[in-house]
Amino acid sequence: MNILRIGTLAQRSSPWGTVLSSWSSNVYQKTRGALELEIFFNGQQGDEGSMVRKLGTEQLAGAVLSAAGLSRIHRPIAALQMPLFSSWAQLDAARAAMRPEFERAAMQAGFEIAGWGDVGLVRLMARGHQPRVPQDLRGKRAVLGRDDPNGPALYSTIGQVSTVSLHPAEVLPSLNVGAVDAFFAPALVAEQFRWADKVDAVVDHVVGTAIGGIVFATGAFYKLPADLRETLRDTSMLAAGAMTRLIRREDDAAWLRLRDRTTVSTLSATEETAWNDWAQAVRSRLSLGTYPPALVTHLEGFAQ
Repeated sequence: MNILRIGTLAQRSSPWGTVLSSWSSNVYQKTRGALELEIFFNGQQGDEGSMVRKLGTEQLAGAVLSAAGLSRIHRPIAALQMPLFSSWAQLDAARAAMRPEFERAAMQAGFEIAGWGDVGLVRLMARGHQPRVPQDLRGKRAVLGRDDPNGPALYSTIGQVSTVSLHPAEVLPSLNVGAVDAFFAPALVAEQFRWADKVDAVVDHVVGTAIGGIVFATGAFYKLPADLRETLRDTSMLAAGAMTRLIRREDDAAWLRLRDRTTVSTLSATEETAWNDWAQAVRSRLSLGTYPPALVTHLEGFAQ
């Protein structure tokens, strides 16, 4: 029997966990027990940076990662999460165009991206104040994702925002004690990590899309016999597709639940312009060193 250890931050009971458990069962059944996926839920293998390092040493064979983890493998992947796309259709077109390049770069770094998925549509959420435009975050204490290459530009473009660098598991305790009072996140993520319990204001504006993927260390992947490798590749793509469909539905539902119990800022045309101007400024800043300018320009074409 071949056993592959897979790490994820997702909880077993979450929508992601439901699909991953089904994937594991499907692999076992299709290979008649010759291949087993041992999935470590809820960050048991550490944060995503730790999981990527463990992939490099083959302490883990695979991981289900958000863009933060994928950016550790190939930073330009996280450009798909710039404040840019307001719909899944825009993301789908951009990701389809970039997949060959991103997957080739990951392979050169020693990683096989076996499937792409989604995390949700990103919006601004707050506690104790009601922001309407990005500049309303001045003087506030915002969450800065510790592994998010886009995060610094989100806030430095605004200016005068106090940021606290946190991993996902650290956000809820920080909200509990008032160390932070604002964050950008999909509604489903906020709900699953229980950040939504602390939120009393949200902005009805999609800032961008949050993505993820199923990744294997090439060493572990290509050690498998060819038939098992093909089964793993095929089922990974099926799991990623199932996850995408489920997560998009669940994120929409989570947003409706959050909107119904919080104060919602519905934007005027002037406020929408303020968000669009901020997003353009963030992308310009990211093109100064975080991502190649040509990549930023290319992705902007898919948001037209």
